[in-house]
Amino acid sequence: MILQWIQHGKVRPTKMDKSMEIPVGDCQASEALGTPVVFVGASETDEQGRWALEVEKIKCPDFPLLSKPAFIATPLSKEEIFLTAEAKLVNDKELVLSVRSWDLDGAAVPKASFSWLLRAYGLKKPQSSDADETAA
Repeated sequence: MILQWIQHGKVRPTKMDKSMEIPVGDCQASEALGTPVVFVGASETDEQGRWALEVEKIKCPDFPLLSKPAFIATPLSKEEIFLTAEAKLVNDKELVLSVRSWDLDGAAVPKASFSWLLRAYGLKKPQSSDADETAA
Protein backbone atom coordinates (compact mmCIF):
# COMPACT_ATOMS: atom_id res chain seq x y z
CA MET A 1 0.00 0.00 0.00
CA ILE A 2 1.22 3.47 -0.88
CA LEU A 3 -0.45 6.39 0.87
CA GLN A 4 -0.62 9.63 -1.10
CA TRP A 5 -2.15 12.98 -0.34
CA ILE A 6 -2.00 16.67 -1.13
CA GLN A 7 -0.66 18.62 1.85
CA HIS A 8 -2.09 22.05 2.59
CA GLY A 9 -0.48 24.19 5.24
CA LYS A 10 2.10 26.91 5.85
CA VAL A 11 5.78 27.08 4.88
CA ARG A 12 8.64 29.29 6.04
CA PRO A 13 11.53 30.36 3.84
CA THR A 14 14.77 28.46 4.44
CA LYS A 15 16.87 31.62 4.26
CA MET A 16 18.24 32.36 7.75
CA ASP A 17 19.35 35.55 9.50
CA LYS A 18 23.02 36.30 10.30
CA SER A 19 22.86 34.24 13.50
CA MET A 20 21.67 31.25 11.41
CA GLU A 21 18.96 30.70 14.05
CA ILE A 22 15.93 32.62 12.81
CA PRO A 23 14.23 32.25 9.42
CA VAL A 24 13.94 35.47 7.40
CA GLY A 25 10.47 36.11 6.02
CA ASP A 26 6.89 35.39 6.92
CA CYS A 27 4.97 32.15 6.74
CA GLN A 28 3.02 31.71 3.55
CA ALA A 29 0.56 29.21 2.12
CA SER A 30 2.36 26.06 1.03
CA GLU A 31 0.72 26.40 -2.39
CA ALA A 32 3.00 29.42 -3.04
CA LEU A 33 5.69 26.86 -3.97
CA GLY A 34 3.31 24.61 -5.91
CA THR A 35 0.91 22.03 -4.51
CA PRO A 36 2.76 19.89 -1.92
CA VAL A 37 2.18 16.18 -2.61
CA VAL A 38 3.26 13.44 -0.18
CA PHE A 39 3.72 9.70 -0.78
CA VAL A 40 4.55 7.14 1.93
CA GLY A 41 5.29 3.45 1.47
CA ALA A 42 7.38 0.44 2.46
CA SER A 43 9.24 -2.06 0.32
CA GLU A 44 12.40 -4.14 0.08
CA THR A 45 15.40 -4.28 -2.20
CA ASP A 46 15.90 -7.14 -4.67
CA GLU A 47 18.63 -9.83 -4.59
CA GLN A 48 21.20 -7.26 -5.76
CA GLY A 49 20.23 -4.76 -3.04
CA ARG A 50 18.36 -2.45 -5.47
CA TRP A 51 14.83 -1.04 -5.67
CA ALA A 52 13.27 1.42 -8.11
CA LEU A 53 9.82 2.93 -8.61
CA GLU A 54 8.42 5.13 -11.37
CA VAL A 55 6.12 7.49 -9.48
CA GLU A 56 3.93 8.24 -12.50
CA LYS A 57 2.83 4.58 -12.54
CA ILE A 58 1.58 4.64 -8.94
CA LYS A 59 0.31 8.17 -8.34
CA CYS A 60 -3.39 8.89 -8.41
CA PRO A 61 -4.46 10.12 -11.87
CA ASP A 62 -5.87 13.39 -10.52
CA PHE A 63 -2.54 14.35 -8.91
CA PRO A 64 -0.45 17.01 -10.64
CA LEU A 65 2.91 16.53 -12.35
CA LEU A 66 5.73 16.55 -9.77
CA SER A 67 8.91 18.57 -9.32
CA LYS A 68 11.45 19.45 -6.59
CA PRO A 69 11.40 16.01 -4.93
CA ALA A 70 12.71 15.26 -1.44
CA PHE A 71 13.00 11.51 -0.80
CA ILE A 72 14.12 9.56 2.27
CA ALA A 73 14.31 5.85 3.07
CA THR A 74 14.75 4.28 6.52
CA PRO A 75 15.91 0.68 7.08
CA LEU A 76 13.48 -1.58 8.95
CA SER A 77 15.95 -4.42 9.61
CA LYS A 78 17.61 -5.08 12.96
CA GLU A 79 20.99 -5.50 11.25
CA GLU A 80 23.14 -2.43 10.77
CA ILE A 81 22.82 -1.43 7.12
CA PHE A 82 23.01 1.71 5.03
CA LEU A 83 20.53 2.87 2.42
CA THR A 84 21.25 5.20 -0.49
CA ALA A 85 18.06 6.95 -1.63
CA GLU A 86 17.69 8.98 -4.83
CA ALA A 87 14.83 10.82 -6.52
CA LYS A 88 15.60 11.65 -10.13
CA LEU A 89 13.61 13.54 -12.75
CA VAL A 90 14.02 11.83 -16.12
CA ASN A 91 13.22 13.90 -19.22
CA ASP A 92 11.99 16.70 -16.90
CA LYS A 93 8.73 14.82 -16.29
CA GLU A 94 9.24 11.25 -15.08
CA LEU A 95 10.11 10.98 -11.38
CA VAL A 96 12.00 7.78 -10.53
CA LEU A 97 12.82 6.77 -6.95
CA SER A 98 15.66 4.36 -6.22
CA VAL A 99 17.16 2.76 -3.11
CA ARG A 100 20.31 0.68 -2.70
CA SER A 101 21.12 -1.29 0.46
CA TRP A 102 24.66 -1.79 1.81
CA ASP A 103 26.32 -3.55 4.73
CA LEU A 104 29.07 -1.94 6.83
CA ASP A 105 31.74 -3.26 4.41
CA GLY A 106 30.03 -1.75 1.35
CA ALA A 107 28.59 -5.01 -0.03
CA ALA A 108 25.02 -5.05 -1.34
CA VAL A 109 22.39 -6.30 1.12
CA PRO A 110 19.65 -8.34 -0.58
CA LYS A 111 16.01 -8.21 0.54
CA ALA A 112 16.52 -5.21 2.86
CA SER A 113 13.16 -3.90 4.14
CA PHE A 114 12.67 -0.16 4.41
CA SER A 115 10.04 2.54 4.69
CA TRP A 116 10.12 5.61 2.49
CA LEU A 117 8.65 9.09 2.18
CA LEU A 118 8.52 11.37 -0.85
CA ARG A 119 7.53 15.03 -0.77
CA ALA A 120 7.32 16.83 -4.09
CA TYR A 121 5.58 19.91 -5.45
CA GLY A 122 2.82 19.49 -7.97
CA LEU A 123 2.73 21.44 -11.19
CA LYS A 124 -0.48 22.09 -13.05
CA LYS A 125 -1.01 19.80 -16.00
CA PRO A 126 -0.84 21.71 -19.29
CA GLN A 127 -4.31 22.66 -20.53
CA SER A 128 -5.18 21.74 -24.10
CA SER A 129 -5.33 25.45 -25.00
CA ASP A 130 -1.82 25.95 -23.50
CA ALA A 131 -0.51 23.06 -25.55
CA ASP A 132 -2.15 24.48 -28.71
CA GLU A 133 -0.59 27.93 -28.10
CA THR A 134 2.83 26.38 -27.52
CA ALA A 135 2.61 24.38 -30.74
CA ALA A 136 1.60 27.43 -32.78
